[in-house]
Parts: sequence; structure tokens; C-alpha cells
Amino acid sequence: MSVGRRRTPSSRSVTRKATDYKMKNERERQRIRQVNEAFDELRHRVPVYKATSKRVSKLRILEGAIEYIRALSKHLETIKESKPPKKTKGHK
Repeated sequence: MSVGRRRTPSSRSVTRKATDYKMKNERERQRIRQVNEAFDELRHRVPVYKATSKRVSKLRILEGAIEYIRALSKHLETIKESKPPKKTKGHK
């Protein structure tokens, strides 16, 4: 076992770690901004939340989007069922 002074990190390694930490934080902030912008765009595409200026949670936005997609799917199925099949030439 060695006894003595502890080696302190050089100012260069401390500066590098601080710079790495700042860069990592900036990348994370950028990622969070992009996620928030995507949720904001999604909120504007969901009719229930389109006109509101109030803050809507991400969970509510996702739930609203799921409901909207389900409603659109159901509507498309209704349209498909109500249209008669097309007649093609040459087939009886």
C-alpha cells in the first residue's frame, strides 16, 4: 500500500471534463427542444387540442392522437363498406 499525497487532476483534464460536460448538456437540451417541438406539432394536428393555447401534457397529446387515429381508421372502414365494388371491363 502506497502512502503519500494524492495526485490531483491537472487543470487540463479538469478543463476538458468541464467542456465535455457542457457539450453533453447542450446536446441533451437540443434533444429535449426537438422532442418538445415534435409534441407541439402533434398537438396542432389533433383537432381536440388544435385551438387551445393552454399547455397540454405530453401524455394527453399522445392519448388524443391515438383517439384521432382510431376515429380516422373507423371512418375509412365505414367509407369502404358503403361504397359498392367497382365494375371492371371484361369481367362478368
